[in-house]
Amino acid sequence: MEAAAEGYTNTVRVLLENGADVNAKDNDGWSALFWAAFSGRTETVRALLEKGADVNAKNNFEDSALIQAAYGGDTSTVTLLLEKGAVIDVKDDQGRTALIEASRQGHADTVRVLLEKGADLSAQDKGGDTALSMAQKNNYPDVFALLRIAAGRSSEKSARSTGTNSADAPKGSSSPRANPVKASVEALDKKSLAQAFYRLGLDMQMIDVSWSQNSPLASRSAHSIQEDLKKVTAPADLIELARQANVRLDAPTEDNSGSLARVVRDLRARLDKYCRAQADGEFFYAAGGYTMDLTLLGEKLKNPQEAAPSVEDGRRKTVPVAAVIAAECSATENCKEYALPYFVSAATILRKPRLGPADGPALVSVSSDLERTLSGDER
Repeated sequence: MEAAAEGYTNTVRVLLENGADVNAKDNDGWSALFWAAFSGRTETVRALLEKGADVNAKNNFEDSALIQAAYGGDTSTVTLLLEKGAVIDVKDDQGRTALIEASRQGHADTVRVLLEKGADLSAQDKGGDTALSMAQKNNYPDVFALLRIAAGRSSEKSARSTGTNSADAPKGSSSPRANPVKASVEALDKKSLAQAFYRLGLDMQMIDVSWSQNSPLASRSAHSIQEDLKKVTAPADLIELARQANVRLDAPTEDNSGSLARVVRDLRARLDKYCRAQADGEFFYAAGGYTMDLTLLGEKLKNPQEAAPSVEDGRRKTVPVAAVIAAECSATENCKEYALPYFVSAATILRKPRLGPADGPALVSVSSDLERTLSGDER
């Protein structure tokens, strides 16, 4: 046990070869395997398992070696234990599984492995908490995002397995593809659709920050929104609202009155509602707005004259979103293949204890890479 806890694998092998009991336990019910898993000694764990250690043994608190490794965020050991037959959803005396413990401690990589291996998302401890509620309570946005995505996929799979068969549909009802608008969207290349929603988020954020300055960027962004709404076959009244915004933003400076503010506000509200209701567009729309936030924060950091409170406000707005966006990108087609490294880089920069002028160009560069990658060649 002492050798296992310290990771002295060769010593462990010599002791076992000379008759040491691989499954012997101390007064708390911990075996050598427990100590090695708890201490993050993956190679020692491997050696003990090769010599017959009980992978599913429990201590006096109903813990397993898997739960101990998950609690410590030792992803390598978790993976090894699962490969060797560890029961993934076993519970300790508090009702906590390995997934709940990994989530409670904020170990995103370990959570990802457990989810990939089929850990039960719905498992509850004795207090009624799940892995998802633990991540939320302890403010781990990256873990929460992983679990939320997994929960959504599980719900979709369940809905498909229990959904109505085509043979059960009411007589005379038309096929979903009989809807020309839906058929048009489905016919659109998925990558092009993702790019359009990304541009919608980027352009709406651009209008928000530039319209009051009578900037031509606002007018161009409104025109881009109008064109992209046509591409995703948005409702006609929403396209018309974008057209009105474009016309108003082209008006002289003296016409920038409260009525223009209302048009911009209405466009934001309607566009948010529409894009967030689109299964294939919600993430990319949010990613577009987030990219603009990165650009604005980067530009503030580049300017040594920028007031610190303004920079910190931008940071507070952006940091909570960074890990969530990166996690969702890692599970989203047409994002993980192209943009994941940039989202991860942005999250890494934003996690620094303190941002300085040198971080400004880095954030601007990352946001530029994101726009180039996700907005499409026509941009």
